[in-house]
Formats: sequence, structure tokens, C-alpha cells
Amino acid sequence: MSRFEPFGLTPIYAMRYGTLSIASRVGGMRDAITDAGDSAVPDARGTGVLFDGEGAQDMAHALRRALDITGDERLKRQLRRNGMGGNCGWDQLASNYAELYCSMVPSTERELFLAASENSARFERSTYALPSLGECDAAQRRVPA
Repeated sequence: MSRFEPFGLTPIYAMRYGTLSIASRVGGMRDAITDAGDSAVPDARGTGVLFDGEGAQDMAHALRRALDITGDERLKRQLRRNGMGGNCGWDQLASNYAELYCSMVPSTERELFLAASENSARFERSTYALPSLGECDAAQRRVPA
């Protein structure tokens, strides 16, 4: 449990592989995880369970919520699929930045800039690529629920 977390890479990796993440509602965690509510009023758009507070009882309550939610197989499958299907890649962000920068580059330099940004994006995708959703689905089928 963190009091501060600038970005939640760990839950993003966990969700990509079908794990329901449980985290304190701090920093990047609240950006990375969509709270699933509780079993009385579940939010089928959720990807995990967030909690407020710093005490053991706060975390225990979040664990109880997660266990209650996962008791509903349909909801559990939906939440896992939500997390696995999230787009956390750089493609859209890189495209947005390239568009912004391109708008600032003089028209005579744009072609040079676009070629450089495409090479950079290709390097990023090959170096830091997460498995595809299909690869994750195949891996999940091999692991008993």
C-alpha cells in the first residue's frame, strides 16, 4: 500500500494478464484502475478495487469487496476482460505528441520530423511491447481459474 504512487505500472501489467487489481486510491493508481464498486452495486466497467485510507481495516474491507465481486462469475469475467482490453500502449499518445510537435515545426522541416518520429515509434513498439490481447487470452486459457 502506497501513500503516493506516481504511476501504476504494476496493476497495468497485472490487469493485462487478467488479474483483478486491489490498490489504495493514490496517485497513478486511481488513474490506472477503475473501481468496480461492490457486490451490492457493482460497476461492470471496473478493472479492480480501489480503497481510501491507510489502515489495515481499509485494506481488509477492499479484499472483502474483491472476494464478493469475484463470487459472481459473470461479473468477474467482465472485470478481467475490461482490464485485459485496456489500451495502455504508446501508439495513441505518441501520435498525439507527434501531431502537436508537427504543428510547431516549420512546414519545410515536417517531412524530416515525421520520419524521425515514425522510426522512434517503431523502436518503442519493438522494445517495450506488451503481449497482444490474443496472446493474453491464450495464456489465460492455460491457467485454471
